[in-house]
Amino acid sequence: SSDVCSSDLIKSPKAGKYRLPPVSILNRSHGKAFSRKSNEERKRAIEQTLSSMDVDARVVKVSKGPTVSLFEVEVGSGEKVRRVTELEPEIAYALGSPDIRIYSPIPGRQAIGIEVPNHIRDTVLLGDIIDRLDTIAPHNLLTVAVGKDMSGEPVVLDIAQLPHLLLAGSTGAGKSCCINTIACSLLFRCRPDQLRLIMIDPKYVEFTWYNGLPHLLCEVINEPEPASKALTWAVREMDIRYRELQKAKVVHIDDYNALADKDNKLEPMPKIIIVIDELGDLMIVARREVESSISRLTAKARAVGIHMIIATQRPSVDVI
Repeated sequence: SSDVCSSDLIKSPKAGKYRLPPVSILNRSHGKAFSRKSNEERKRAIEQTLSSMDVDARVVKVSKGPTVSLFEVEVGSGEKVRRVTELEPEIAYALGSPDIRIYSPIPGRQAIGIEVPNHIRDTVLLGDIIDRLDTIAPHNLLTVAVGKDMSGEPVVLDIAQLPHLLLAGSTGAGKSCCINTIACSLLFRCRPDQLRLIMIDPKYVEFTWYNGLPHLLCEVINEPEPASKALTWAVREMDIRYRELQKAKVVHIDDYNALADKDNKLEPMPKIIIVIDELGDLMIVARREVESSISRLTAKARAVGIHMIIATQRPSVDVI
């Protein structure tokens, strides 16, 4: 239904015969053979540059990430660390990369870090990380894939602990890609009785393929007026849920759902995630209605399982 503004408490629909999609449908990336050879050459270039400047230091470890490699440099006894950090222009010239970063020390280690962008970046796919979510957070279904860190290990994020997420960046920075990754991570782990979605897409094109999902409380919203109504409904739903928690004498939705599993008189409540792909556009057209709802939701919706994911090109005070 396109009408999400019902005053009734949203309860979990029955799981029925819904089956989660298999993660086997996702592509996996493959490591590239050139990476190790390239880093060996850069390791030698760093050591030769330091040696030519009479600095007693050597590269002790190389950690290759998808886009950046980290070279760990240890200095000899009595050598000043500052001598290495002052050589950043010379090291960048030797590596043929103007974007290196040197920091000292690496947290938890007696070493200087030199971050160097890879000549050819590896593609990080959702399939590389999704398998690890069940291992990292088997019971927390709101844990989502984010990417890989410097050493190539998966980076995940628990939406329930955030409790809301703001994605900011210029056009082409990857905001929509990040939102789609988060949404897909949730859909691979949550049934409609566990998670409901409200998706607001002023750009019309980013969330089109989500229409028809049983997780949606309404069709994908593209216009400011329905978006404002959906946010107003979410505020009312939040207040209703707080009253239900008060009656059950619990303080968090997880405690309430644990009681509901044991008491047939109580209906479990699904988590609700509201996704807005471009907040700036809504603020231009319907600031008064949208801003007050978002303020209330971000202030206290976490305990009742309502979370917001918002993307904007301008994270400035006139938008946020």
